[in-house]
Amino acid sequence: MESTFRLEASSPAASRHYVLLVSGTMNPPHQGHVRLGLRAADALRAEGHTVSAVCFVPVHNNYMHNKATAQGNGPLFYPMEQRCIMLQALVAAEGEAAADLCHVIDHEGEHSEELLEESPGYWAPKLPNAYLRTVPTVRLIHHFARTSPHMQPAGARLGLVFGVDNLAGMASWNPHPHPHLNPNPYPNQGGHGLVEPAGRAAIELRP
Repeated sequence: MESTFRLEASSPAASRHYVLLVSGTMNPPHQGHVRLGLRAADALRAEGHTVSAVCFVPVHNNYMHNKATAQGNGPLFYPMEQRCIMLQALVAAEGEAAADLCHVIDHEGEHSEELLEESPGYWAPKLPNAYLRTVPTVRLIHHFARTSPHMQPAGARLGLVFGVDNLAGMASWNPHPHPHLNPNPYPNQGGHGLVEPAGRAAIELRP
C-alpha cells in the first residue's frame, strides 16, 4: 500500500541579514543576470529580511577557456575585465538604487593563487590532453564568505543565487568524487562559516 504525505507551509523565518552571491560564466553578461540578483533581493526583503549587497562574481578565465576548448570552439569568450565592465554598465542602467546595492567583483581572478586547483573529476575527462586549473564552486563560496568585506556585518549570511539552468542538477550539486573522504573539503578557517547540506532548495553560508 502506498504511503502518502502532505506538504505543509513552513512558518516564516526570523528576520535575517543577507549578502547575495551571483556566480556564473556571464559570457556575455545581460540584463537577466543583474535582475536575477535584484529580484532575489526583492523576494527576501518582502519576507522581512535585510539585503545589504548583491555581489556578481563571474567565473575565472580558465573556466571559460576550458569550456570553449571542450566545445571545440577554441578560446572564444569575453575575458574577465570585459565581463566585469559590461556587468557594471548593466547595473548602472538599472538605476541608482541598484548601483548602490550591487557590486561586480573579480574575486576568482584577484584570489587565483588561493583558489585555482586541479580538476581530475571534471575537466580531466573532458580535456584529457590538457586543461587549465579552475575554481570549484564550493571553494569560491567558502573563500568569499571568509574574506569578502561585504560579509563584515555581524550576523550576515551569504545567500547563493542560481539561474534556472542550474536547478536540474541542484539535488546532487557538487558531489564529492570520493564518498569516503570529507564531503566538504574546504572547511572555513577561524570559525567563519557553516554550509548547509548540498541538495537543499536554499543554500546559505553564515560567518
